Amino acid sequence: MSIVVFRLDANFSVGFGHAARCTKIAMRLVKSGFRCVFAGDFSRGAKEAILNNSKEIEFIEKVNQVDCDVCLMDLMVDSEDPEAIDPFEIAKWKSCSRQLIVIHSGLSVPAVPDDTVVIGYQPRVHDVAKLGVYWGANFAPIDRSEIHCDFREAERVDVLVALGGAPDWSVHERVVSVLRRLNSGMMINVLGSPVIPGKPSFADSQDNVKFYMGVPSVYPFLSQADVVIASFGNLCYEALHLGAKLIVLGQKKFQVDCGNLLAGKGYCLSVGGVGEGFDQRLSDCFQVLRRDGEQFSEAGQKAFDGRGIERIANLVAERAVS
Repeated sequence: MSIVVFRLDANFSVGFGHAARCTKIAMRLVKSGFRCVFAGDFSRGAKEAILNNSKEIEFIEKVNQVDCDVCLMDLMVDSEDPEAIDPFEIAKWKSCSRQLIVIHSGLSVPAVPDDTVVIGYQPRVHDVAKLGVYWGANFAPIDRSEIHCDFREAERVDVLVALGGAPDWSVHERVVSVLRRLNSGMMINVLGSPVIPGKPSFADSQDNVKFYMGVPSVYPFLSQADVVIASFGNLCYEALHLGAKLIVLGQKKFQVDCGNLLAGKGYCLSVGGVGEGFDQRLSDCFQVLRRDGEQFSEAGQKAFDGRGIERIANLVAERAVS
């Protein structure tokens, strides 16, 4: 049996996005007869969320090593800088795998050994043309096989707030507060991140704000929302594929930068970060979407075909058995 080791972390520092896409890739590989092992630092909530999707995934501590056919590294070395890489981790896992594949979260191709495969999906200013590099919208972490035609039959809501990992719920609470000031009757769904402990103050409210945690799929929530507010990452691309009207709210500088690049391509709106003037900027974004929302929906849906996870899983499988 071919072995694929996934080197990743999932905690409040890096969020759950890396684990979400690796879990989807692993589920496809497990169905094809591969043994999948996750090596890293996982919060309790993150580990439970992964196992809820696939009990076949195994876990080891990040300090351990397993000889494997492929090591798929989806590592956020510096939670503030997606361009950063760890040469020690790369050398360590390259030494025990026949093929090292790196999913890179930055905007530039990282400096890795020549025989390392690199996968990137973030928006870039310039195109990539290099052997062993697979980059672009075709590798955005979307799995259209999870999307069912009956999703849009669910009760519609005005806004889905789905922000990434953070130490606490303060940003979620601020966004909900702004939305309720804009329209007190606005129907709001909030997706919690499994890496953030506890619950936000509005979690048990009985009014127009509903809080969800540990959902098996985000696609039903994306499909029923008129507007999606996300911090960048997997969920943004999933929302764009479904034709959602997307507002990117960066909680970190690189998220703001990436959101601005997507907005520059006409796929979404970027509200920037949570700083001075945030309330007004978010209000302005809603005004623009009321007027031009459909053109953003069409542009995003056209750019992302939803087969990124499938392509990555196929590439890993090919390298594992070659």
